[in-house]
Amino acid sequence: MIDLKKFFGSFRNILIYSDSELLELVICLVLVGVNPIRAASGGTYLPELWFFLGMLGGLIILWGLGTRNVKCRETGMLLALVNLTALNVIDFRHYHLDPGYLLQNVVIAFTWWKLGKERMTKEFRGRCGHGTK
Repeated sequence: MIDLKKFFGSFRNILIYSDSELLELVICLVLVGVNPIRAASGGTYLPELWFFLGMLGGLIILWGLGTRNVKCRETGMLLALVNLTALNVIDFRHYHLDPGYLLQNVVIAFTWWKLGKERMTKEFRGRCGHGTK
């Protein structure tokens, strides 16, 4: 069972001390809040399935932030990246390109790349015993 005090304490630390994790939190809020509201308001003709997948990716990122699990956050970012790439392809096939989705795609791709580097660094540090061996 997860300790809720520790879970929400992670978010307090993110808001105070973090830079890239704060970016991930904002990405999560856009995926879970802004994109589905935009779709529901009739501002797009894209199928709701894609916005549901974006919300799922955002919730996975949120869970990874709360539990401090880099692999979970990386998986959520990958799902969000695939989702936004599909949205951009669908838009392009309808002779329309939405700069909002393009910008989200670029930011999420950069964040996913950065998370991959963070995960690899943690794995290498764990293998070498933090320089103590």
